[in-house]
Amino acid sequence: EFLRVTVRLLRPRFVVGIGGFATARARSALADLRDAPGIGTVLHPSPASPAANRGWAGTATGQLIDLGVWRA
Repeated sequence: EFLRVTVRLLRPRFVVGIGGFATARARSALADLRDAPGIGTVLHPSPASPAANRGWAGTATGQLIDLGVWRA
């Protein structure tokens, strides 16, 4: 509910989940919201997966650029 209220108040163009779980939860929470923002995901830098952490900043930046959230 907090995410829904925040989106209604701030009216962002994008909501970005850090990892698949967060993205799925955002989609679920905002599914029936009128004028919902775009929802995308960025790789989660998991301590359990050292490979996910290698070059994370560059990967995340690239994903944000691909989503149209960040301009290069």
